[in-house]
Parts: sequence; C-alpha cells; structure tokens
Amino acid sequence: MGMEDLKEAITNLGKEFSTQMTEHKNEVNAHLTSLEEESSRNTTMLQEIHGMLIRMQAKNDEDEDEEDDD
Repeated sequence: MGMEDLKEAITNLGKEFSTQMTEHKNEVNAHLTSLEEESSRNTTMLQEIHGMLIRMQAKNDEDEDEEDDD
C-alpha cells in the first residue's frame, strides 16, 4: 500500500466517522427532543393535579367551616 492509498483510506475513514457521528448526534437530539416533550407533558399534568389538590383542600376547608358553624 502506497502513501496515496494510505492517505485516501484515512480520508475515507474520516468521512465515514464524521457521517456516523452526525447520524448519532441526530438520533441523540431526536431522543432529547422526545424527552423534553414528555417532560413538558408531565409538568403540565403535575400542575393540573396540584391545582386540583388545592381546590379539593379549599373545598374541604369550606366543608369543615360549615360543619363548625352548625
């Protein structure tokens, strides 16, 4: 194998490595985006649950106040 063949092989390896890294980076970014979207949905759901708990506690407090008035 001559120097030109070696240079070409190294260049081709570099291109292949770069292509594989780009593909891997795209896959990782897609997974990250998916996780961010799932996290956002979970955050929204937790906020809604928190709001429901606050309303339930307020209703419970009102009911207890009404019982105390009776």
